[in-house]
Formats: sequence, C-alpha cells, structure tokens
Amino acid sequence: MAQREAGVMHNGTRSERSQAMTMGRGSLRTAGAAVAMLAGVMALHGTAAAQATVASDRPAGLVIWPKIVVDTIDAFNQGRTVDTTIQFTNTSSSIRTIQCFIVDTTSRCNNGTNRFSTSEACREGQVPSDCLPGGACLPEWSETDFPVTLSPRQPFGWTASEGGTVPPAGGAPGGSINPTDTVFTGEVKCVEVNSQAAALPINANDIKGEANIYEVSTVNTGSVDVRSYNAIGVQTVLNDGSTQNDQVLCLGATSGSAECATAEYASCPAVLILNHFFDQSVPGFERRTDLTLIPCSQNFAENDLTEQVVNAVQFLVYNEFEQRFSASTRFQCFRETQLSLIDSRPGQERFSIWNVGVQGTLTGQTRIRSIVGPENDVGHGVLAVAEQFREFVAVANGDEIGSAAFNLNYVGLNPGRGDFVRYSVSTGP
Repeated sequence: MAQREAGVMHNGTRSERSQAMTMGRGSLRTAGAAVAMLAGVMALHGTAAAQATVASDRPAGLVIWPKIVVDTIDAFNQGRTVDTTIQFTNTSSSIRTIQCFIVDTTSRCNNGTNRFSTSEACREGQVPSDCLPGGACLPEWSETDFPVTLSPRQPFGWTASEGGTVPPAGGAPGGSINPTDTVFTGEVKCVEVNSQAAALPINANDIKGEANIYEVSTVNTGSVDVRSYNAIGVQTVLNDGSTQNDQVLCLGATSGSAECATAEYASCPAVLILNHFFDQSVPGFERRTDLTLIPCSQNFAENDLTEQVVNAVQFLVYNEFEQRFSASTRFQCFRETQLSLIDSRPGQERFSIWNVGVQGTLTGQTRIRSIVGPENDVGHGVLAVAEQFREFVAVANGDEIGSAAFNLNYVGLNPGRGDFVRYSVSTGP
C-alpha cells in the first residue's frame, strides 16, 4: 500500500504558474535526455535489460504451477466436485522438450477412509478431524515425472483427474500422463531439457503456462465456478540455448554449495506481497482468501518426504491505517491455508489478525518473507498463489459461490542464499 503524504495545494499567482511551467518544460527536456542516455547504456549492455527474473507474465526455462487440486467424488461433503487443467505453450520457433514433475502432497488418514466418503484423503488441521475416531491426518509426498516434446509454437495441456496423451513430435515418441487419484492436492513443475533421453536442462526461456480450477456444484445443477492463474516462470541466466551439465537447477548462487556456487536460474524472491480483502463472515455472506505456499528447493532425486527442505515464513500484515501485525508458520513441501487460519484454529477465525473485525478495515497487505536458516547451502525461498472466495446465501437457489485466483508480487533477493531443484527421471512418459 502506498503511503500518503500530507500537502497543501493552491493556484498561485500568474508569475508563479509561469515559472512552474518553465521549470516543467526544463524538467521534461532533462528527463528526455536521461531516457536517451539510459537507452544507450542498455544498448551497450544488453544483459542488463534481459536480466533473469521470477515472474508470472514472461516465458521461462522452469515453470511452476503451485496449486493443482482434484476432488471428483466430493470427498469432504462440501457440495461440489473440483478439477484442474494444466496448460503450457512453447513460445519458441524451435522444437523444445519439457521434463515435467507432478508432486502429490495429499494428506491421508492413517486408519483408513475419512468420515465423509470412501477416500483416505484428509485436510490437516481440521477440527474435528476428517479422519475416523482414533485416526491421524498425516502429510505425504511423492513425485512422478514425464517428458513432452513440443513443436514450434505448440500449446499443450491436460486435465489432472483424467491424465492426457502426449503426441509425438520432432522424432520423439509420444506417451501418456497418468491421472491423479480421485482426491489430489499438489503442484507441477516443468523444465526445458535437451532431450527425453538425457534430460539435461538447457539455458532457454521459452515456456509459459496457466492453470484453471473448476468447481461444479452437486447441489445446484449447472452451477460452475472457474478460477485461473498464471504459472510462475523462473528464467535462466544465460538464455543462450546451451546445455547444462547436471540435473540440478541452481536458483541463484549459493555460497556454501558445491553444486550451485554459480546461478543458473533467477533467485527466488526475498519477499512476496499479497494485497487482499480481510476475511469476513456475517450471516448471509462470507469472504476469505486462501494462500498456497510451496518451497523453491526440492529434491526429486529422493522420492521421500524426509529428504525435503523445511521452510519457515514470517507474515507482516498492514491494514489501511498502516498498522502492522505479524505472524509466522512452518511448512514442508506444501501448505494450503485460509489466511485467518494461519494464526488461529478452525472456529476461532474471528480472532485472527486477518479478520476484518480485528483490523477494522476492509483491505490490507500481507508481506511474506522466507526466513533464512543457519545453513549456507539453501536459501529457503518460497513461492505462492492466492485465491479469493465469496459466498452469498440465496434463499431460492442455495449458496452462490464466486472465486478468483491470482499471482503475488515479488520484491528483493537473498544474496548468496540460492535454492535448488535436484532431479532424476524415469525412462519415458
């Protein structure tokens, strides 16, 4: 939120206005000269203008969809089914091969099915628990991978619950993408590689992507809600089409890492900025914002939860009066949560610092900062996507739900504390 400055405006005398206009023309001439000089500097040093960045509106070499969700059986009796389509496009005029990783972070009950359906899936932190009495909702983590070879300018996509067919292209074989379970929560990462066989990363920024999350009401026939967000792109530093020498992606330079002493991709941001409405729940109306956090560092070479980095993040929350509040949380692999459940338990959301009643203003800003640990070989960077939900109670037609998904803004870096994605691949799609 921009800070307002107090000031006094007046019309001034004719001579004052004339002087101001003259100074304005001089300022414009000076600004024009400065722009010309800047353009010359950028022309001489082209790399400054093409600095690698993390963004959701530019093609990149590593592309990330932070939230993929599926529930085709209404496993938690919420009156709706959910599915996600994943799309990406090769923006290059050359054939490109993409290696993709589907990360399954669905939590499951350790004593069988949940108390709503035949699914073992559960939601962590629910009160009461989704699991049957005596059961615990435990986090799980697994990864599967597949390659896709794309023709020049070719788009490609699939539906998470149904899987998809990979067409042959450029002499590379096609294949299939396995469907997820009927209930699934996780993410997708894709990186440009030199071939399906070697699967070594290349220094190119050609891929952009989107995700669409569909919710279909099981109560109101024909009621469908769709929200979309752009995939997050992490650009390569060189962007010259050359091949890297190992299956480790270095997101920034890391002073204590032998593998990532030199950056291969842009560093993850130091701070994520989310502008949002504060959560609100009154009779007949509810509005909330959900946040999904994922780590920048992941080890796909070890398909094991215990090998994944644990991250801690701090939240600074500002209301419209610029009063500041803070909270923190820890997560491993994946964290999806309503904002007002970060610092409170279900049923106690009205006491949260993200609640409109606590803040006294409708909107605010949350700044999310990854906390750098004592290690010197990992930066603990995080990425995120947010969703806003609005629910109205209509007397005649039941609940009317509206939603939107959106990307966050990024600020700053943590020098010398880069992240990594380490992987190995299977033999085919």
